[in-house]
Amino acid sequence: MRHAAWLIAASLLLCFAGPAPSVRAGQQPQGQPIGEVVANLAAGRVVIAVVRGGIVIAALENRIEPGTRPPQIVPLAGRRAGILLGAVQWMNLTSGEELARLSNELPHLRSTATDGGPSLQPGGPQVSSELEVVGLGVLERLRAVAENLHGELHLAPEEPIVELVLVGYDPEYGAEAWLLCYSITQRALSDDFWQTTVMRPSYTRLWPPEKGQPKDLVEVRYPPEDAGPSVEEMLRADDKRLATARATDAANGKAATLFANGESLKASVNDATQFLRAAFAGIAPPNAGEAIAVLDYETGFDWIVQPPPEKKPRQSGAPTLQKPL
Repeated sequence: MRHAAWLIAASLLLCFAGPAPSVRAGQQPQGQPIGEVVANLAAGRVVIAVVRGGIVIAALENRIEPGTRPPQIVPLAGRRAGILLGAVQWMNLTSGEELARLSNELPHLRSTATDGGPSLQPGGPQVSSELEVVGLGVLERLRAVAENLHGELHLAPEEPIVELVLVGYDPEYGAEAWLLCYSITQRALSDDFWQTTVMRPSYTRLWPPEKGQPKDLVEVRYPPEDAGPSVEEMLRADDKRLATARATDAANGKAATLFANGESLKASVNDATQFLRAAFAGIAPPNAGEAIAVLDYETGFDWIVQPPPEKKPRQSGAPTLQKPL
């Protein structure tokens, strides 16, 4: 199955009329070819530890192609954060113009057309929620970017172009995490001209677990079919890659045991952060970027490990390992 890593970044010659983020969609002449459009991907694993006093968010890069970066952790208003995976930066490869950068735009992507979906706030599914406001705001932005992609993209059914993890804390309701997946459909209007539509996101609740279920680590991968065990599975199997992380000191060992036993709420923010830093050191691919942040229930968002600097955009004619269509 062709996964989304080669979704747009396969150097398709696309007819793209979408503007840069600072311009409203539709202000440029429709159907005007501007060259090759590529998407730089955020790929890898996101590990979320809901612990005593806060939420630890850790992102580790899986460099599946040139230009890949770690999953993008974005602080949002209040005690909330978003993590973006998939096609996070869209560019005109010929001119170098940036058409969209979702990590910069996410704090401002809010829709007024909500209809009461799953919620980061108490009140039930019939109440318009912050989750839906953000989720539909991202949908509207993706539709504005993708509506003039007219080349066939060869995606598997329901394969996401973007994944968004939304994490939040409400003093009355507690911690909550949701996974939003955005897929696309295409309809052939002629032999070589396709209409591209980004579908409404699917919503999957990651936290809290069902009543009576263990309080496990939450882990999300992109691409979704990325093989290999999760951090929690490695802990339970006594995987040798985590041996150093467990043995570094007593705090690491205690946090590892709590995570392996599904008792994350008993771990402290400091112990969880220290353990995940050590765990990433044991499992990270060579030269992989990482980022770790804490959403403290009292003080809010704070970086523990800042994300690596942005890589320079790929230039036209640069070497690539991407599969041809």
